[in-house]
Amino acid sequence: MNNCKNYLLGSRPHQIITFIIIGLVICSINLHAQDEKEATIKISFDQNDTMRFCKALVTSDNKPVKEIEVHFYVQRMYSLLPIGKAVETDSEGVAVSNFPLDLPGDKNGNIIAIAKIEDDDNYGNVEAQSEIKWGILPTNEMDSWNKRSLSASREKAPMLLILVSNLIIAVIWGTIFYVIYQVYRIRKESKMLKTKSK
Repeated sequence: MNNCKNYLLGSRPHQIITFIIIGLVICSINLHAQDEKEATIKISFDQNDTMRFCKALVTSDNKPVKEIEVHFYVQRMYSLLPIGKAVETDSEGVAVSNFPLDLPGDKNGNIIAIAKIEDDDNYGNVEAQSEIKWGILPTNEMDSWNKRSLSASREKAPMLLILVSNLIIAVIWGTIFYVIYQVYRIRKESKMLKTKSK
């Protein structure tokens, strides 16, 4: 203890200030860790004839958490797709978001819904996810592959486009052959006129 006291007394002022700053930082981290509370989110789903809803119940110590923003997402292949804007919980700790009707799902039509509390001062980051069969089933790619379309290859182009393009080509070549034929006739008639004039 005496050695530590002598070291501090014999230290330079900037070393003492450094020890004070380190102590304050450690105290603030401990206080922040004590202030941060834990919260849990439970996701449920509901629907009626025309709409679907995703609900998030936020609780802390088995009590509802009021007026906290909950963000809703859907898991995509490489990222999260936001569903609307952030929704605040009501007096019962429930946040409700409308769910789109036209989201594609996996091969079984399942979608993973995610509810998140992001960067909250009291609860930090909290996340929960749940799966539901609300997705649109993927279409068979082979069916669309065999259909005729403008973006398809030449042999799968629309029939109307093929007919029109062939008609245009036929008209152009027909005009060229007609002009050549007329030039041939003019030359032939001019030769006949020359022979008659002699």
